[in-house]
Order: sequence, then C-alpha cells, then structure tokens
Amino acid sequence: MRFSRKHSWPSIVLGSAACCVISICILGGAAASAADADLDTSFSSDGKIAFFMHSGDSVANAVAIQPDGKIVVVGTSHNGANTDIAVARFNRNGTLDLTFSGDGRAFYDFGWGNDTAEDVVIQIDGKIVVVGEALVDGTRYIAVVRFNANGTFDQYTTVNLAIESRGFGIALYPDGRIVLAGTCLVASSGWDFAVARLDTNLTPDTTFSSDGVFYWDFGDEGTDIAYDAAVQSDGTIVIGGSASFSSNDVFGLMMFSSTGGVVDLSIATFPNSAYGYGMTLQSDDKPVIVGMSDLGSGAFAIARFKAGGGLDTTFSGDGMDVRDFGALGYDPAQAVAVQQDGKIVVVGFVTIGGYQHLTVMRYHPWGNLDFTFNPPTVDTRIQFFPTKHAYGYGVALQPDGKILAVGCTEWEAEQPAAAVRLLGDENLIFSERFEWGSTVPWSVTVP
Repeated sequence: MRFSRKHSWPSIVLGSAACCVISICILGGAAASAADADLDTSFSSDGKIAFFMHSGDSVANAVAIQPDGKIVVVGTSHNGANTDIAVARFNRNGTLDLTFSGDGRAFYDFGWGNDTAEDVVIQIDGKIVVVGEALVDGTRYIAVVRFNANGTFDQYTTVNLAIESRGFGIALYPDGRIVLAGTCLVASSGWDFAVARLDTNLTPDTTFSSDGVFYWDFGDEGTDIAYDAAVQSDGTIVIGGSASFSSNDVFGLMMFSSTGGVVDLSIATFPNSAYGYGMTLQSDDKPVIVGMSDLGSGAFAIARFKAGGGLDTTFSGDGMDVRDFGALGYDPAQAVAVQQDGKIVVVGFVTIGGYQHLTVMRYHPWGNLDFTFNPPTVDTRIQFFPTKHAYGYGVALQPDGKILAVGCTEWEAEQPAAAVRLLGDENLIFSERFEWGSTVPWSVTVP
C-alpha cells in the first residue's frame, strides 16, 4: 500500500546545517541560448538552490508566490529527534528573505513527535497558512499552522475526523475561509477521503456540516487519500487524490457544494493501478490530477475532468494519458499547475541512470506533450549534485511565466530541501487565483 506521496526519510547521519543554503558548484547548466525550460540564472546565479528548512534533513513539499514576488516554500525539517513544520521565504533572486523571522526561515513543533507540512496558501493580508499533520498524545491529526507575514507564529489548530487523520491539501475561499483535504482512519472502512472547512479564526465552519468536516469511503474499505483541495468559481469544493474502487487503485475526485452536500464523485481508471498525488483547477474550473500508473515500474499519469465531474474526453481522446520514461524506476508525477494559455505543467521525479532526477514537463491543453518544452527530450531532468538523487514535490507559476519547482536532494551525508526555477513563456502574464468519473480507455505516450 502506498500512503505518502513524499520521499521517506533516509537513514543518514546528521551534520552541521549552520549554513542553510548550500553552495552548488557542479551542476548541469542551461542551454547556450535562453529558451523555454532552461534554468533561470537570475535565480541564485544558476537556477538551483539546496537549503535546510530548519536545522537538519529537509524536504520542500509545496511553494507559493506572494503578490510582491517573494517565494514561500513549506515542508519538513529534522531537529535531531523528530521532524518539524518548516517555512522558508526567498527573494525573487533566490536569496533568503531576512525580513522573514530574522533569517528567512520559521518552524513550528507540536512537541510530541514528527510534524509535517504538505501544502500552503497565502491570505490576502499576507499571512501564511500551512497544512500537514501533527502527532499529539500518540494520535495523528490534521494540523494547520498560520504564520504572520513577518514569519512570527500566529495560531494553530488540529482537526481529527475519526480515529486519526492526515492533512495534505489546502485552499482558500475569497472570503478567507480555509478548505483542507486529507485522509482519516475510520474503524468501519479504513482510510477515507477527508475534507474540512475552517472559518478565518481556524475554528470549524459549521455551515459546511454540523462539525465542519466530512469523510467518504469509495467502497472497498481500502486506502482513499485526498492530496489536494481547490475551490471553483461558484464556491464548489473539489478534492482529489488516490482511491480504492472495485479492487482497483484509481484517481479519485469529489465535489461538494458550499453547504457541504456531495455534488459529484468521479474516478479515472487506468489499465494498471494508478495513484493520484497532485491536483489543480484550470481557469474554466476543470480539475486536473497527476500521479503515477504502475506501467512498468512506474510512469507519469495525468487525467482531466469536466468542471461538473466525469472525465473530460477532449483531453487526450479519453481524459487520461500516461508517460513511460523507458527506464526501470519509481517515476511519479507529484504536482501540477496550469498556465494562462491552458498548457499544463507537471513536476515529479524519474529514474535516469540509476538516479532519480527532479523532472518538469508540459502538456498542451488537448493532452499531447508539448515538444517546444526543452526539445527534443520533452522534459527537463535536474540533478543538484552528481550521483545523487533529486525529487520534485511542488510547483508554482510566476506572473512572468517562470516555473518554480521544489523538493529535496541528497548531498554528502545529508538531505537538504531544493528549489529550481526554469524559464517559461515570457509572453504569458498569469492571473492565477489562489488554490482558492467514469472509466474509459486510455493512451500511452513515450519519449
């Protein structure tokens, strides 16, 4: 059973992390002439940074762009005994923003064990809201921590829907209410899709349900995990991720009205088991889910749904597409964002030459791979250090068309978080809002 979309913590020896940004000297450079998908050398001089979120081994799980262009990265950092929720903020040029908590980094420790941050949104007042999970008195809870715009702690809350719960996705309503997506363990049905809505003061919003929460079993008493949340233009809540349906692992999607009623339940079934790890909405409210299909040892998978639910067959002919990289390895897509022109940017990692590389690729709105993105390979594969693994977990698009991807990398005996910025289509001006089925045939695309 796959539970977490994130890379498990390796057994390594912690060293000094006093210097939170690592100088990277040996890197794969950008092409001679700047073009789509090239490394952006205005970001940390070479387009890449490796850094510690707090005091030890780190992983960056999500990234968001502030209106002033500053870059907010959230994830997890090891403190020597367990892990903490961690946030870092960077200036546009890739340097740490020292106006944020004094050194560009902030963290929160619930004090009981491993705490993780999985996703982030930025409120209109500049406050940063993080969702993840916390261990409290031996029980896992969905954890929400809010930081002030200057990096100081604001407030927190925990949400438990059943026996225990875990949070993975977050979205904002225009009025500031907060939507959470995750999973909860229910005695009668196992791990179920979970959704909660909070008021602006982080208390349960009882106009969504009597207690502000809802969970749903896809029917197999298997593992159902909502990894992302979004809000459509009419206030409909969308959560998406992985589900167990009719003894298959599938992409799962649920829609809820603003008052909490279930509007739609959809799935995307691939010939092999498939796991949805990231979701976003297009400007027309169509949900896009990315993840992995068990084709070979693993392949990038993507599905697009109609705004009202059900697979969108205008995408790739049947609503789904799989890309097999042709190498043995665990190759999942982890995060997705949509450009204003409708092109879909996907981030994950693939195995090349025995090492995993942070990978970025792009689709046309109709579902074909975009061969103008880093031709002729169609995707950009990045290592931060030679003969070391690198993983991509989060993505955000800047207003100037540049693509930010975050994750982690190996370095000596430690694991720092990592970020990379690629040149995008500079003719695009984005107006991104905050993250505010059925079974059909399939298709395979290979390099």
